[in-house]
Amino acid sequence: MSEQVQNLSLMGYVRRILPFSSVDGPGNRTIIFLQGCSFRCGYCHNPETIALGSVLSTDEVSLRSPEDVVQEVLKYRLFISGVTISGGECTLQPEFLLDLVKALKKENFNVLIDTNGDFDQAFYERIRPWVDGFMLDVKSVNPEAHKELTGEDNQRVLENLNRMAQDRTLCEVRTVIVPEWLDNTHTVSYVSKVLAAHAPETRYKLIRFRPHGVVAQFKGKTMPNHTEMEKLEKIALDAGLKQVILV
Repeated sequence: MSEQVQNLSLMGYVRRILPFSSVDGPGNRTIIFLQGCSFRCGYCHNPETIALGSVLSTDEVSLRSPEDVVQEVLKYRLFISGVTISGGECTLQPEFLLDLVKALKKENFNVLIDTNGDFDQAFYERIRPWVDGFMLDVKSVNPEAHKELTGEDNQRVLENLNRMAQDRTLCEVRTVIVPEWLDNTHTVSYVSKVLAAHAPETRYKLIRFRPHGVVAQFKGKTMPNHTEMEKLEKIALDAGLKQVILV
């Protein structure tokens, strides 16, 4: 982790705050997008949030304190059921994220962390008591495919999947389905078995890959058809999951 990120203990890079969303956790929620991501996914739908470097050169990123962010969120309190902190990858700014979560909990907000799972157990243990749950992306359980897709290893992702399932701290798990490239059957089967063993009520969302705004490597890929998605849905349901959502 870079020194630049480690020094962000009181202030954090915030990309934007979306007042209302119905797709980032249960109910109507305010979404806080932090800047910077440890992955470089070719199909990322928020590529502008990846870089952390000289992002303050744009008007779309600001360096803010946790208290300042909370004051903005308080404007929407009467209309929301909670707050989701996303990115980018919000855990890339660990100290700021922890301070922000604590500040939100002091105001009695329900707080979810939307994450790629690329953080260690020590940080999980630090932040776990302060949040109401996690929303986890699992790209692929195959190490080589995951590294080709994201540029990073998936060991910590899978460790966190198992850890969060055992602790029942998962609100939702998501997998993007890319036909003819990722081993979607293997990934869905693995994730479903982990969840079914510990937290079968966890929502598992299977998201169709869409070839829009992607890097050149993915422009020739096709969307999965209805039959493919239903096959994966059946795998998850047969494993014992209670909530499988196709998107």
